[in-house]
Amino acid sequence: MKDGMYGADGGAGRSRRLPAAAGSPVRRSLAMGAACAPAGLVVGVFADRLGAPDGPQVMWAYGLLAAFFTGFLAWRGLAAVRPGVLRGAVAGAVTGALSPAMCSVLMSAMERAQDALAGLPVGPGAVFKGFFLAVLMGLISLYYAGGVTVPVGAAIGAVLGAIQRRRAERTAPPEQGARPGAFPRRT
Repeated sequence: MKDGMYGADGGAGRSRRLPAAAGSPVRRSLAMGAACAPAGLVVGVFADRLGAPDGPQVMWAYGLLAAFFTGFLAWRGLAAVRPGVLRGAVAGAVTGALSPAMCSVLMSAMERAQDALAGLPVGPGAVFKGFFLAVLMGLISLYYAGGVTVPVGAAIGAVLGAIQRRRAERTAPPEQGARPGAFPRRT
């Protein structure tokens, strides 16, 4: 073992993770999904309004689910352990960039499930073709909606990152030798 690897108390030093009182990473990620879902709902309603008036008006549901799942996964991967304004903004921008593609993938998966339930043949070629077309449609919709979804996602992520960071600082146990009521130092 290297010298200085452990602190004076025998521990491995101060953890860079947030205290448990600030909420689990899954709970913080669910908060991001819940914060992004209304934005997906609004984009989906707008897409329904642009579509054919006699077609099914279901884009609002796909937009809501896509924003929730993408927000959850992006926050879990990028900002849940150590939230902050910058990490939150990056996770939100990633959410805004990937949500249109996720919406198309969800639509394609639902179409394949409906085909299978109707007794139509759904082979691996059809699934692969549907996934490829869904990603392509997601990129096209990112071109049209990305100017709104990426900045809105970044703003949502930055605000949520600041809120979660502040909450973690207030619930963190005081450092050894710190004066009572002082916020812990950032590392």
